[in-house]
Amino acid sequence: MTNTVSEVVVKARMPLRLRTGAEAVFSKLGITSSAAVRIFYAETIRFGQLPFLTEVPRTATARALSEAIEGTSVTRRFDRAETAFAEPTAKVKKNAERNRAGKKAGKRKTT
Repeated sequence: MTNTVSEVVVKARMPLRLRTGAEAVFSKLGITSSAAVRIFYAETIRFGQLPFLTEVPRTATARALSEAIEGTSVTRRFDRAETAFAEPTAKVKKNAERNRAGKKAGKRKTT
């Protein structure tokens, strides 16, 4: 008896870091890369689109995603959330103070 189901080989190029990261997740799930690709294809057919939410990202978002995937992004790690938010908050306050000072200076010049 012959197998009537024909199979094909699918090849994809990707950064090594992406592959090894995904394979670590697949291992935790107890599936192979081939099984994950088959699931992806099956769900794509089932939904008639990619099986997850997709939107066309803005240029800055697309660049950040590419950098993250390629491992070229520059990121900072913080020990606490408060530390992460302190720097942007300080910049916002400084800019607000500059704006207020500029408006006051502008009022003095016009009167």
